[in-house]
Amino acid sequence: MAEERTTILVADDDDEIRKVLSLVLEKAGYRAAAAAHGQQALEMMGSEQPALVLLDIMMPHMDGLEVIRRMRADDKLRAIPVIAFTALTSQLIEKELFDLGVRGFMRKPLHLTDMLEMVGMELKRLALERQNSSG
Repeated sequence: MAEERTTILVADDDDEIRKVLSLVLEKAGYRAAAAAHGQQALEMMGSEQPALVLLDIMMPHMDGLEVIRRMRADDKLRAIPVIAFTALTSQLIEKELFDLGVRGFMRKPLHLTDMLEMVGMELKRLALERQNSSG
């Protein structure tokens, strides 16, 4: 019987970044799902049920901030943790992200080892929360 892998959704409009992040996550033992834009990310959250979302903030049509706002307004998506990343350097963006409940934030260019460490720490935190709430 195959072991079920934790699904992580990568949402970025840049094909190369999506591919690299997905490959790194897969090599680390996760199952990666990839979305090319915000609307697709929201749709995939419902079908893929990711444990975590890695979300680019600067995307066309629907930026990452709007994706997070819509997640927080949806009972089924509200609890999914988000780690955001962007090339923007505005402290205003960072404040808004944390006000929206983002669990982590990284600046582009991403350092893949740091990203994997942040993902691992967030998944451990989630597991501890579940363990503490169940008994």
